[in-house]
Amino acid sequence: MKKIILLLIITICFSCDNQNAGIAGIIKSNSNIEHYNETEYDDNLSKIVLDLANDYSSASFDSSYEIYSDTVSVMFNKIEVNGKDNLIDGWQYEHQVFSDIKISDPYVHTNYFSDGRVWSNFWFTWKAIGNFTGQEIEIKGHFDYRWEDGKIVEAIGFFDASEYNKEYELAQLAE
Repeated sequence: MKKIILLLIITICFSCDNQNAGIAGIIKSNSNIEHYNETEYDDNLSKIVLDLANDYSSASFDSSYEIYSDTVSVMFNKIEVNGKDNLIDGWQYEHQVFSDIKISDPYVHTNYFSDGRVWSNFWFTWKAIGNFTGQEIEIKGHFDYRWEDGKIVEAIGFFDASEYNKEYELAQLAE
């Protein structure tokens, strides 16, 4: 009887239409965390995201000019920035509004989907000193980066921008 039930279950599982079951993926990481399997080791795109964050912190954007596509589309919460030059101009201005910008607690992994899409997911803590208030600001953030042909073509960022925006308002009033 047990064999018949097991055979029925196996038959049902294999007879289901799996074409619409969704898109599978592999997650790879280059972070110093407990690795769940060998596919997480040595992911170059995850390493690039960490390198970009380090470069951003030091106001060095040479690697960003190489890695972001010319037509990158970026959403910071509800604010849309289009084009690599506009993105990097914004970061350069950010380094005028804030000093001692640091990225800490980074974790990144990259998802390789069976339909060819590749996304890196990046969690971190952003810290800086506001140049107009003198206040230290600490924000938890999450960014997603979509890759095509070795370039970031889309990015989506989520973070609480309330304290960040206050500093920007003071910077604009000072102009």
